[in-house]
Amino acid sequence: MIYSIGLKNYYEQRFLEFKDNPCDFKKMGKTDDYIGGSVFQTKELAEKFLIENVIEDFGIYGVLADWDKDTEESNCHWWNNLLIDAQLIRIEEEK
Repeated sequence: MIYSIGLKNYYEQRFLEFKDNPCDFKKMGKTDDYIGGSVFQTKELAEKFLIENVIEDFGIYGVLADWDKDTEESNCHWWNNLLIDAQLIRIEEEK
């Protein structure tokens, strides 16, 4: 598993919408006109991103993908971009 961040209100609403088919709620991967969603190798790196950028109202979510096989290094940033559409999962409790 790898990690991503997302706006909590949006992601939690989507989890509710996909409660009967949770495998269908996915982080978008690379397409012809999209570089792929931002992903982090560890939860700690995702937390670092949120802290460094003073981002509130975002949470950290699991992405069921393989770091080495399913991501590629970003040309502009220290995180990677997701190459495939991959299922998102909750990893933290609501506060």
